[in-house]
Amino acid sequence: MDVYMGARYITEPFRLFDYCLINDGAICMILTSVERAKNLRKPVVEMIATSACGDMASSYMKEDFFYEGLQMVSRDLYAGAGVKATDMDSIQIYDNFTATMLFALEGIGLCDRGGAGAYIDEAGITLGESPRPLNTSGGHTSETYMQGFNHQVECIRQLRGECGGRQVPDSKLSMYICAAPIISGHIFARR
Repeated sequence: MDVYMGARYITEPFRLFDYCLINDGAICMILTSVERAKNLRKPVVEMIATSACGDMASSYMKEDFFYEGLQMVSRDLYAGAGVKATDMDSIQIYDNFTATMLFALEGIGLCDRGGAGAYIDEAGITLGESPRPLNTSGGHTSETYMQGFNHQVECIRQLRGECGGRQVPDSKLSMYICAAPIISGHIFARR
């Protein structure tokens, strides 16, 4: 906390560590049918719901911080998968800025509007603390900025049990959500 609070402001209230890392890299996800995947070496993970919508404005900023779009996408995801937010074992949130985590928690229905800080204080967000840890690989602000694809791969790795020290025990459901002008999300399930 001392290092974070000692970092310079980029634009108040955002400090240096509130911004994602910019870097080059690559991600590969191979999608196939569940039947075909059953014959492969890795445990089967199925994308059981996906949804997206646009929430464009003349600038990147939206006064509601993409709340309505997040509500629509998450409703679609939960209905399509037959689950609710609290059923998730982990949630991977597109975090180009740390504040995006707060907007997403509210938009996907884990807490009321304006309640993300209290939710984090009460439920926690880290492995071993939270019933549904967030960004278990570190996310964009701590791992790498791969336009959300590293988050989707982390969902799959969690469900396959491949995460070593950051593994969520007995992970069965994982959600990816992106709060941005193109709001998107997926729910993955271990099969």
